[in-house]
Amino acid sequence: MLLQLKLQGLWNAIRTGNRFGYGVVVLICVLLVYGEWIGVHRALDFLDKYGEGIGFSIAKRFLEAGVVVLAAGVTFTSITTAISTVYLSDDLNFLLTQPISTLRVFGLKLLETFLSAAGVPALLTLPAILSIGAYFQAPLWYYLLSTWLILIVYMLPVALGCLIAVVLMRLAPAGRVKEVATGFGVLLSAGLIYMVRALKPEALLNVTDPAQFDRLLAQYVGNEDTLLPPALAARAIWDASQGDFNTAALGVSILSVVALWLAGFMAVVAYREGWIRGLEGTTRNLNPKVLGASWGEKLYGAFGSIGHILYKDLRLLMRDATQWSQLLVLVALVGVYLFSLSSFPLDGALGSDRFRNVIGFLQLVFQGFLVAGIGIRMAFPVISMEGYGFWLLQTNPITYTRMVVGKFIGALVPMMAVSLVLAWQTNLILKLGPVMSVALWVVAVSSTLVITALGVGLGAGFPRFKADNPSEIPMSPGGILYMVLSLIYVALVAVVMARPASMLLLQNQQQYWSSGEGMLLLIGMGVVTVVLTVGALAWGIRALNRLHD
Repeated sequence: MLLQLKLQGLWNAIRTGNRFGYGVVVLICVLLVYGEWIGVHRALDFLDKYGEGIGFSIAKRFLEAGVVVLAAGVTFTSITTAISTVYLSDDLNFLLTQPISTLRVFGLKLLETFLSAAGVPALLTLPAILSIGAYFQAPLWYYLLSTWLILIVYMLPVALGCLIAVVLMRLAPAGRVKEVATGFGVLLSAGLIYMVRALKPEALLNVTDPAQFDRLLAQYVGNEDTLLPPALAARAIWDASQGDFNTAALGVSILSVVALWLAGFMAVVAYREGWIRGLEGTTRNLNPKVLGASWGEKLYGAFGSIGHILYKDLRLLMRDATQWSQLLVLVALVGVYLFSLSSFPLDGALGSDRFRNVIGFLQLVFQGFLVAGIGIRMAFPVISMEGYGFWLLQTNPITYTRMVVGKFIGALVPMMAVSLVLAWQTNLILKLGPVMSVALWVVAVSSTLVITALGVGLGAGFPRFKADNPSEIPMSPGGILYMVLSLIYVALVAVVMARPASMLLLQNQQQYWSSGEGMLLLIGMGVVTVVLTVGALAWGIRALNRLHD
């Protein structure tokens, strides 16, 4: 019955929403799935040329690494998402006061947590594994088993996150639950750095004699000593595509089911009590003094209404642990990224300038995708986070233009900081030449500006002021459209930057950017960046004006 109510609400939103916008989102998703399907087939065809099964062994390891990294990303956000969804949703005030089983309400919130934390990784993984099955003409049971394993392997960190959330809400001091959960999440993130690095893919490059590469490769791809549940699930999926059943599927399934059972058991015992404790706040004595503007408010107020918006958002961010904890997640992701980059064996034969430039170009592309992933949490929800208070802003002399620009600047600062630090450290670690170094800086600035503007603009065009909790905001048609458009822009930038990279690698043109073609490319990138940034923000402003009318 609860699920039926949620589905009915979703149908009403689709029925009364912009059908053209929903149609565009569906079309783009279909094209993305089709592109992933074709890409997997072509990648397997390419790897098959290695012969002797080595190419397919590499594909197996890439599948394993991909599932581990995505599962790690789900685990990074599972605890804070669980706190927000399971305990802070607005509809809990109604649901937990009704004659409804606590376990049923918890089950509904567990499903919502899964959709918020693992929905996108699951949607990205399912087309790939189905394409693998079609390529190898796998038996029918492969599709059922692989779908089950992907869902259950992403459900495992979600179930653990909900279980930890139940324990923390029941045992942590009242009013300090979010802070305790955040501290635990930081410790968990530190452990996940080892989890992401467990596969050690750079071992494939740790060789100075090219004649030994095939032997080392065969030894590496045959190494299956990693016992992480996502890695075990990936191996079981690959073996099933070959018609073989791997008993690791049973182990992963049992582990996930046990985690779900423990979460449900704890919910029966402590869920309602923990929710009541979550409503309690810290006891503070009222200050009878009339307080004036703080130094921070005065500083930001010098920039007018935009400054006041920035200061308000900053204060709200620092008050809500479920929000500022995302900054800690960003730090953990940057740490994993830089640690992985520094692990490449850049000494000896592989330390040539040619190899460094190749790795630099690959990092350039990956950096753009990382910024897009950050934007779905940092940029897209900023308008919707106003909630019911959005209508209060209309009673103040603040135009939608100033509000959108203020939100854009607030989201741009942390995202630009992450992007510039990545570009700076990548240059230091790889010791890149001027061509790839300039390309990294250009992509860092351009992709951050455009992706942040897309997030704020589309967030204004597809607002969700009535979302039960902030974790639901990215899982919307606007959020999916944002991710697709961001990835498309990153791919287009990579295609454009392939030109200077090819001129450097093939013709050793070290002064590319001082040539006429290089200067024209820089000017073109600058114009495109400005046009897309301003255009995305202007579209969001017009959308808010139409909403007001």
